[in-house]
Amino acid sequence: PLRAPGSRGPVSGGKGSPSPRGAGLGPAEERIAGFDLARGAAVLFMIAIHVMRHWGEPAVWATPIGWVITVAGGPFAAPVFMVLMGASLPWWRVATTRALLVRGGRLLALALALNLARGTGPLVLGQAVGVIGPGGIGDFTPWGLAISVDILALAGSSLVAVALLGPLVPPGWPWLAP
Repeated sequence: PLRAPGSRGPVSGGKGSPSPRGAGLGPAEERIAGFDLARGAAVLFMIAIHVMRHWGEPAVWATPIGWVITVAGGPFAAPVFMVLMGASLPWWRVATTRALLVRGGRLLALALALNLARGTGPLVLGQAVGVIGPGGIGDFTPWGLAISVDILALAGSSLVAVALLGPLVPPGWPWLAP
């Protein structure tokens, strides 16, 4: 199991030990507010960039608000979210290999389900009823849409990788959870 910084034992989540928001692991006063705020902002900017690019007029993209959304939601939002997810791991109450594998697997399953619902399903249905022709969507294929990578797939695969590689790392490496 992972250990909280400065401790020798596994993360227990007992009284006074902080746990991250969203983990369902402790009361609000134990959360790391800065991590919560930055993760929330990253998620909002990821949503904003997708909404603007899919449904916004191209003229909006060139406005100051469009530029802020493009910069904050484009190259920075997903990496900030992922770094903060990893940085908060030492404070998770349950950060065993099994728990990380289960959480990572759930995120991967959710990513696949969403890809099937928003990409593969509509494509197959559209082709079946004749609304979408064989060449109507360019290079996209049902399989390609099913396995496309987004933040959920990246987060899930990252948790699986941490769970599998974590036990192989010697304790005390400062760039990994000590």
